[in-house]
Amino acid sequence: MKPEFNNGFITALALFLEHKNIESHVVRNKDKIIIGDYRLYGASDHLYNLEIPADLPHNIRLKIGRLVHNCLKHRLFNFKDSEFGDKMFKEAENILAKIDQEIFKTKKVIMRYR
Repeated sequence: MKPEFNNGFITALALFLEHKNIESHVVRNKDKIIIGDYRLYGASDHLYNLEIPADLPHNIRLKIGRLVHNCLKHRLFNFKDSEFGDKMFKEAENILAKIDQEIFKTKKVIMRYR
């Protein structure tokens, strides 16, 4: 089956995280209060059919499984809860940092966004 959005494990996580900074998916009222946050809805598309590499450490596999489960379960019901989306994006960052630390032996992982 041809993937609709992406294939590749790291590619999927990177594309998922790209949605973190898409401001056009955050709807604010005239007082700048968030009334809708659709970033997680679009981001979770990249997690469908995610193939988690079998040779990843068990603790990382569990974290990824929880991330995928939570994102897909809640993607339609958390439009007003941007904190949940932020939490899921932070978890994805933490997973990538763990991969860098445990597999590639990076001593200190630094992440900065635009």
